[in-house]
Amino acid sequence: AACVAGILSLDDAARVVALRSQAIGRVLAGLGGMVSVPLPAAEVRERIAAWGEERISVAAVNGPSSVVVSGEVQALDELLAACEADGIRAKRIAVDYASHSAQVELLREELDTLLAPIVPQAAEVPFLSTVTGEWVKGLELDAGYWFRNLRRTVELEEATRTLLEQGFGVFIESSPHPVLTVGMQETVEDAGREAAVLGSLRRNEGGLERFWLSLGEAYVRGVAVDWDAVFAGTGAQRVDLPTYAFQQEHFWLESGTAEDPGTASYPADATDARFWEAVERQDVAALIAELDIDGDEALTALLPALSSWRRQGKERSTVDGWRYRVTWKPAPEPTATRLNGVWLVAVPETGEAADAVVRALTEHGADVRQIAVPRTHDARARLVERIREALADGPDIAGVLSLLTPAVAEAEPIGSAAPAGVSATLALVQALGDADVAAPLWCVTRGAVSVGRSEQQADPAQAPVWGLGRVTALEHGERWGGLVDLPAQADDRTLRRLVGVLAGDAAEDQVAVRSSGLFVRRLVRARLAESPAVREWRPRGTTLVTGGT
Repeated sequence: AACVAGILSLDDAARVVALRSQAIGRVLAGLGGMVSVPLPAAEVRERIAAWGEERISVAAVNGPSSVVVSGEVQALDELLAACEADGIRAKRIAVDYASHSAQVELLREELDTLLAPIVPQAAEVPFLSTVTGEWVKGLELDAGYWFRNLRRTVELEEATRTLLEQGFGVFIESSPHPVLTVGMQETVEDAGREAAVLGSLRRNEGGLERFWLSLGEAYVRGVAVDWDAVFAGTGAQRVDLPTYAFQQEHFWLESGTAEDPGTASYPADATDARFWEAVERQDVAALIAELDIDGDEALTALLPALSSWRRQGKERSTVDGWRYRVTWKPAPEPTATRLNGVWLVAVPETGEAADAVVRALTEHGADVRQIAVPRTHDARARLVERIREALADGPDIAGVLSLLTPAVAEAEPIGSAAPAGVSATLALVQALGDADVAAPLWCVTRGAVSVGRSEQQADPAQAPVWGLGRVTALEHGERWGGLVDLPAQADDRTLRRLVGVLAGDAAEDQVAVRSSGLFVRRLVRARLAESPAVREWRPRGTTLVTGGT
């Protein structure tokens, strides 16, 4: 940042970064660590006071509830245990040294010597220091400053508030992955201001495409972008918008255009209309004239029954227009049964193994990497760490397969009324989002649905996973694959069909795989007359009906 601001030359900035990092690795590595605590700074300072500043100190205040502490390993372990006992989700940061703590004093003399040659200049771009909390002129950023920068607390929240008070409304984090934007956004909201808080690149997205996308995000938030410079040399040119955007053509049904189910089954010609209008009014004279008959005694006796039949028919037709049911239709066999790339397979930490499914995936070309999903209160946080460990070499992920629904429903041991498979699946969906995994997620159940009247639903307790899956598809469609139900006992043919579903084009996202073939979920009309009564019910006394219309 000092280099960009014109305060340090590129060589001097590189000297600060490289030599200071080498000194940390040589002297401080293994002596300490850092922990993120989601509490206000005042509460964190009160909580760590018992260990003393020599053992733990506040390293960075990034936002109103985003604080990092650093210090001795044993003291941090004790702090983590105390936080867990109090229900605070403190998290260890993956470093083995304690920046911004008393341990940095070990580097004072060495850094003074190593960084003495740097020559700071006057700032060309305004530079607000998170060390001093003030605007710097530039010459202050000498060797001593870069030691204090490593030793003192990073006061990012205070710096953000200063900028907000001075009218700044755009904050862009220039980094390989946004880590400070959450704390800054909290500060903006806490200050009651409106500001854009944006990133630049993201993990595994370090190219121009991601950078251009970030420019677009900034542009729509009101930031001026020199698009001519962005597209210089690419051959890009402005084009007119397609005319269809302004033709006002609607591609959805408008009110009144669909056929009314209440009248759909009745003729609409004028003669029939007059006849049935007379019947509904029980107008004997009009009906005699319409039928051109003599006498009205027989007609007078028949008309009430005919009118009642007509009215009930219209009511049944209206109700039929509201009723739908789920059915399963046979689908063609998969055309592709070859998987490519890395597949992340989530299995329960305890319980039945998923060897058969994993073996089928491996035999059909997948690079399978298993992660165990714990059944604890902090399953989401622990799962994020395991996902990142499994993908530490940065592969492209082709898909994620959840095998978290056991063959026999189990109660969640942490007090939840939800089945274990539902709780574990929810933690997986959340953790994949936290870990920025955008690959499609497929959830596998066993006997959760019944595809025919002759097939028993083996385990209705697994059905909630299908409900959770449909919600996930709506809220996170960009990283949703689908739901696949297997029989309780899956043979090799069934597993090959499962692989075919995963290797397909995801045109169907709710599939039942059986030894007899594939079945896909469909919603069809359900006429009331075709549905046998479950039981006879005749209410007595006062009856309240809610939601009946």
